[in-house]
Amino acid sequence: MSKTMLRTNMNTPSVLLAFFVATCAAPAFAQDEVPATEQPAAAESDSEHAQAQALLQQCAQAIRNAKSMSFKIRTYGTDSMESMSAKIDAEVWMLRDQSGLWLMRAKGAGQGRSGDEQTFDVGWRKDTIEFLDFKEKKVTERRTREVRGGAYQIATGARVADLVSNNPYQSVFAAEKLELQDRQSIDGVDCDVILATTAAKRSKVRWYFGVEDHLPRKVEKIVDGEKISGMMVSELRDFVAQTDSAFDAEKVRIEVPTDFAIDRFQPPEQQDSAKAPQQDDKSGKSDGTNPATFTGIPGAKIDAEKLEPAKEAAPAEPSPAQEPAPTPPEPVIATLPAFELTGPGGAKVTADSLKGSVAIIDFFGGWMPARSWQSTLKTAISDIQNVKVYAADVREKTVESGAKVLRDRGIPWDHLHGADALAKQLGIKVFPATVVVDKDGRIIEVFQNCRDAAMAERIKTAATDAAK
Repeated sequence: MSKTMLRTNMNTPSVLLAFFVATCAAPAFAQDEVPATEQPAAAESDSEHAQAQALLQQCAQAIRNAKSMSFKIRTYGTDSMESMSAKIDAEVWMLRDQSGLWLMRAKGAGQGRSGDEQTFDVGWRKDTIEFLDFKEKKVTERRTREVRGGAYQIATGARVADLVSNNPYQSVFAAEKLELQDRQSIDGVDCDVILATTAAKRSKVRWYFGVEDHLPRKVEKIVDGEKISGMMVSELRDFVAQTDSAFDAEKVRIEVPTDFAIDRFQPPEQQDSAKAPQQDDKSGKSDGTNPATFTGIPGAKIDAEKLEPAKEAAPAEPSPAQEPAPTPPEPVIATLPAFELTGPGGAKVTADSLKGSVAIIDFFGGWMPARSWQSTLKTAISDIQNVKVYAADVREKTVESGAKVLRDRGIPWDHLHGADALAKQLGIKVFPATVVVDKDGRIIEVFQNCRDAAMAERIKTAATDAAK
């Protein structure tokens, strides 16, 4: 049709009406068609996510039911992640203690980024880490926060965070999207496969769980960036989880070679009474005593009465008078230092404004590795009464960045911004950290390196006692 004819025909009322109806009807028809194709796909995706969550719940319960676990682990990287991943081949033993925490030992060899292969034998206790120092030929035990580098750093690759956590696979549950993929066989074990995608959609993690026992057999952390791509892989073989009984506790303790010395951490309260032969005897033996294993809680005060003391030789003539009843430790009476932080709605919160009620101040930051800690603490103190709870951010550049971390984690506490100086005044060196303050502004206790449910329960107890 020529342009002249089109213009002529368009001038007639009937043609104009037909054209108007056609142009309006076409988009309406298209809009009616879109939901018909998209809604079922969305529903199917939601259903798959729910199915994956249900399966994941069974896998998490399998870990919660276990009293002890053992497996062999091999880790490595692929593609451009190969040079950035530790290569480990180790045997792992895990034993749940009376409080429900996992004690763990990893023994094997591995290569760090430097490429140098190192042998390791490392045991994670409640609040300390013991390891063989092959260079110095001794067994060393130190507080967790004091152990760094070397063979220990390589051995941490054998410590699967989602297994030692009190909330197994919490990071997987928090994923924005869960997909069920085709079953695969890993070392002869049929496995269900779950692919978890983070909210940022920058990384994915693929888990392989045994169909029969729901125990993990393989983990693939997938990186697909413009400059870096590949996988960090952990293969778990010969996985055994015991639910009715546990193996011998000696499995998670370091075996002391005959020619190795022993150098264990002692709390300050015991160091004054410790005898020199305990430290200097290269045979690993001393004058009938063994250095104590530190089992206290990392915080502002250490209750020596609650530690596992060294087993000393009994006196020749024991007398009841020599063993007076232990007295409770003196409470910490340091006062919360003066400060002023930005609170909800821009209001200023100070040390004086906190007086009148017991307060829990949790120091957090999106950069801290223990990202599940706040959820653990939230669960523990959910029924606490007459206690104010604050989340004070550290090293967060803006109020919004700290607030976003809390929103993403589902933490409802009042947000205090810019608590770096306050944390320093309190002597906090290891994060996350939590402080309990009484009604008069006195510090009841400072907890550092907060990670597990046992620590959260101690915080709850300290706050509840202060509120009485």
